[in-house]
Amino acid sequence: MSSSTGLVLVTGATGFIGSHIVSQLLAKNIKIRAVVRSANKVKAIFPDAGSQLEIVELPSLLDDHTEALKGVSAVIHTAVPGFFNGANSEETFKGAYEGTLNIVNQSIASGIQKIIVTGTVVNLFNADFKNAFGNKVLNEKDFGDIELKDIKPSEQDAFFVYQAAKTVADKKLRDIAQEHPDVDITVLIPPMVFGPLVPNFPYTPDINQLGTNSVVYGLITGDRDGPNAYPSLNIGHLVDVRDIAKAHVLALDAPKVPGRHKRMIIHGDIFKWKDAVKVIKKAHPELTQRLPLADTVAPAQTDVPLDTTFASEVLGLKEYIPWQKSVLAALEACLEHERRFKA
Repeated sequence: MSSSTGLVLVTGATGFIGSHIVSQLLAKNIKIRAVVRSANKVKAIFPDAGSQLEIVELPSLLDDHTEALKGVSAVIHTAVPGFFNGANSEETFKGAYEGTLNIVNQSIASGIQKIIVTGTVVNLFNADFKNAFGNKVLNEKDFGDIELKDIKPSEQDAFFVYQAAKTVADKKLRDIAQEHPDVDITVLIPPMVFGPLVPNFPYTPDINQLGTNSVVYGLITGDRDGPNAYPSLNIGHLVDVRDIAKAHVLALDAPKVPGRHKRMIIHGDIFKWKDAVKVIKKAHPELTQRLPLADTVAPAQTDVPLDTTFASEVLGLKEYIPWQKSVLAALEACLEHERRFKA
């Protein structure tokens, strides 16, 4: 991959995953057009990008992106408001479903032939999560059982609406890919994402701005359940942010796969919160008193095997950063936040 790849439009460039994607694209001399709500935030994260990084300010994923899409050869859509960053159910639905389809449809209307969208592992799970546990392997052909008619944002919690909106958007992208065989649409399915922040990532008082890293902070703050409790989120599948960002970059050059929808699971490890506590105790013994006690019951975490063969074949992504490094990097980001705002 080189600068001959052309101009790549990236949504969510100031987010946890999006900022890593931009960083890796810059390292490969790819020209980028970042569509963001705040140009100043992009400039703060990437002060040395120069003319390699264009910035377009648009306040909403539902806006008209026609001008922003001019001259673009590929789109990477990773922006979505969700419960991790404090969005309510209505905002989550509009961003995850309507916003995603708006970006994709406008990209196709603009003649763009390469579109890459960030999905989520909960797209694979049914509403009751029963197929997220056990031994039945899930692969890129599996979709959860939630349909558009099941979504009532004003009546449902933000996590369910996030799962539901992302799932129905994912199904719609499958249909769009079939309707437009000339367009190369890739959907990448990551699980829980932990890892370091890019240099210059702006810390704010709201720890949710650290993305899913903020979940790790629950191990030393008690999350919602009080001191020495485990985080209540029950996802046991994990990938490092550097690996999921790498997958997006690799997807730019990945060829079409005749007869198959390019939907790929990007998954590193299955981990348990109790094992994460052991890793943190060893690396940070000074935090021992803040961690869940030995007899504290941890929530059951998703553990169904996920098949990443398709991603390995298409992207060449065969090795992943160990989960222990991802957890410790996430914790360090949270501790830095604490040093800045809890002193």
